[in-house]
Amino acid sequence: MRANAPLHGLTELGLQPGLRIGEAGDSEKSRGWGLSLEAFAGWLLGTPLSVIAGGTCLLLFAVWLPLYLAWPWWSDLDAYAVLAHSWDSGVRPYRDIFAYNFPGQIYEFWILGKLFGWARTWPIYALDATILAGFGGTIVWWSRRVLGRALPGWLGLLAFLGYYLSLDWTNVAQRDWHAACFALMALMSLQASPTRRAGAVAALFLALGFCIRPYAILFLPAVLVAIAGRPGDARGAGSPGIRASAAWLAAFAAFAALLFVPLAADRLVGDFLRMLDMARSHYGGRSVSTTFRNAMGQLSCGNLAIYLGLVLAWQRADRRYRPLILAWGLATVAAFAYRLVAPFDHLYLRHPLRLVLAVDVALLAGIALRSLEIPASAMVCLMLLLAGAGTAISGPTIHWYPHWTAKGIRALRAGVAPDRMPPGVTLSYPWHDYQETLGYLRTNTAATTRVANLLRERSPALCGPTARLPVFPVDTPSLDWLWLNSFHTEADFVGFLEQADDSVVVWAPGEAAWHDPLEKPYESLAQAVRRRYRPAARFGGIEVWTRIRQG
Repeated sequence: MRANAPLHGLTELGLQPGLRIGEAGDSEKSRGWGLSLEAFAGWLLGTPLSVIAGGTCLLLFAVWLPLYLAWPWWSDLDAYAVLAHSWDSGVRPYRDIFAYNFPGQIYEFWILGKLFGWARTWPIYALDATILAGFGGTIVWWSRRVLGRALPGWLGLLAFLGYYLSLDWTNVAQRDWHAACFALMALMSLQASPTRRAGAVAALFLALGFCIRPYAILFLPAVLVAIAGRPGDARGAGSPGIRASAAWLAAFAAFAALLFVPLAADRLVGDFLRMLDMARSHYGGRSVSTTFRNAMGQLSCGNLAIYLGLVLAWQRADRRYRPLILAWGLATVAAFAYRLVAPFDHLYLRHPLRLVLAVDVALLAGIALRSLEIPASAMVCLMLLLAGAGTAISGPTIHWYPHWTAKGIRALRAGVAPDRMPPGVTLSYPWHDYQETLGYLRTNTAATTRVANLLRERSPALCGPTARLPVFPVDTPSLDWLWLNSFHTEADFVGFLEQADDSVVVWAPGEAAWHDPLEKPYESLAQAVRRRYRPAARFGGIEVWTRIRQG
């Protein structure tokens, strides 16, 4: 017996075409259950599911943030903090310090250092959380403007939060996700608003991304497709669209040029370009097997489901969605290529693809809500499956430790580090020893004293959190520099030590170094330390040696 299925769910909410309930069972009881399930699912697809998804996003963010702000710095953040502090002290990047990364994140640390002080670690995490919140606000706003509802945006944001909030301290606040985030916010701004102001903001966003990381330019084809599809720019045949693209590119170029003015003002542009040229032969170098492995790693089942969803949407959805699908298809290709074109493989190069997949989830969810004629219960399942396919929890999330939220709040209010190593942090040295070492450097050395970080286990941050400049004038002022690239040798580091009069060495004599792929003993460095320095303090296995005064 086939029941005539009344329209429920999306039709009742004013979205077309409506969802029809499928076959009911032969019995009145099964029909009643079916009708109740479909009615509930139809109700859920309205405001309630948006409230649930949005509330979950806000709750996860609120639980994560206090602990996140209490994390110490990974060596990458230490490097950019040192570059910013050095520049402020008259030691210029690209000329006085060997560095080859774009200056965007140096600007971030310089602004934060001037506003909050050079030794504070929480401001960069607060900025990172603000960028994350900005992405969340943009995707929900874009979803309402472009897809007609906030629900797809909340689902996309939930997919990305599931990934990002499970990262450990080595992969957060990284420049690659900041660059990709600004590029995607540019793309969403262009699609959500046809105004000139939105176009200008989008140009600024992409320029910011490019200034942080040049690979943001990979998203330019998707941006140009979005410009071509803007209602305000479709006033004629081909030429008005070309003129609009040219005008936007000129605005992007102008903003990008402005962001390099600080380098030009210090006459560092030539040094910056020279360092980039040197990095081509001294840094990175991927093997074919690494590139292949990275490509295969981006073809997980969840990723493939979303790639296939974009193809099916292009083939079967209403033609009015094609500009959207094309733009985000190109953005997906750009994000897929992002990790493959980088000269050195880092785990945080996964972030751009996860960002784009989150927006793909929102796009597919929005198109499904407006186009598919399926039962409301099936639509709810589809929404949940899309959100699940778009996320990838990379490790034990810190949300398994909600009591640490209160610990993080107390530590922040007191202005001290947590009493124990927080979840998500995998420091190789005992937490108490590391914190005591930082305290000693802050209170027992002068502000002008240089610090040589010769700790070999995952090179914990020393110079940035103590507002001390490094002995080694390099981007990453630790032994990591010697295996990351071929700019310098051990003999060069010995020379830097010999010339550093007012300095201290932080090391753990005799420690084995599993983190150093070269597994070098660094005997010349050890001999130089013992010849020029003497023990001053010890905290567990970590020792601080101070310079022997001549005469």
